Amino acid sequence: MRNFLYLDERLVDQFLAQLEDGLYDDQRERSGRASSHGGGAGLGAGPARLDAKIGKESSGEVELVRRQTPESRFNRLYDRLDLARFDEQSGGVFGQLQTRQLIEADCYVDVPSFSRAFADPDALTGMAELMRTFAPEQVDPETDKMLQMMSGLGAKMSGSIVATGELGASEPTLAFKIDRSYLRVALEELEGEALVVGKVDRKWPEGESYPLLSLPGLNLFSRADRRAMAKSGDEQEASEDTILKGPGATVTVLAIYR
Repeated sequence: MRNFLYLDERLVDQFLAQLEDGLYDDQRERSGRASSHGGGAGLGAGPARLDAKIGKESSGEVELVRRQTPESRFNRLYDRLDLARFDEQSGGVFGQLQTRQLIEADCYVDVPSFSRAFADPDALTGMAELMRTFAPEQVDPETDKMLQMMSGLGAKMSGSIVATGELGASEPTLAFKIDRSYLRVALEELEGEALVVGKVDRKWPEGESYPLLSLPGLNLFSRADRRAMAKSGDEQEASEDTILKGPGATVTVLAIYR
């Protein structure tokens, strides 16, 4: 049985509708039954005898409606997907990964500290305002600029969370964006060993750095900015927490569960 930590219901429905030519919300099962009550009466004598049924016959029909849930739809989708499965014992994972490939990775899910900070943009903005109100002497122009930048990034992320999946020391790191509205547990409960099901968007090789803030779907930077950041991997402009060094891959996640 799967304990879902995250389930992107929109993507599950999108994929399943393509495989089943649409979606259904429920499944109806009907069963009928018939019975008779009473005894028999004999007419005539000797070897010739006619038996007649005395009593009543009854019949009925039972209908069972099976409601489809996000979990049951995922299970139907999972059974129809041709998944490539990886874990820390697989070995040579980077060479096996292919763009647009559907995978299931048994990995350690981690949420970087910057992603935790940006997960609640309202709290981030409130913290900045508190500093300006109660500790104005500590908010010099440079600090104020940083606070404005953090508040702006938090608002742009709009509840999106950046996370990573670690397969092993010598294996590629998976990087993915998840939508907080589809999270089934508290953010801190997401961390730990889990199974991640998703589609590979892009691979980046060893020696290339990838800025996590440029993950597809975050819309924080233009395409030109993302390319420049990926090529430079300038750690002076971003902390190590926001930069992943290859080998690695970006993944669109459907589900995370234990």
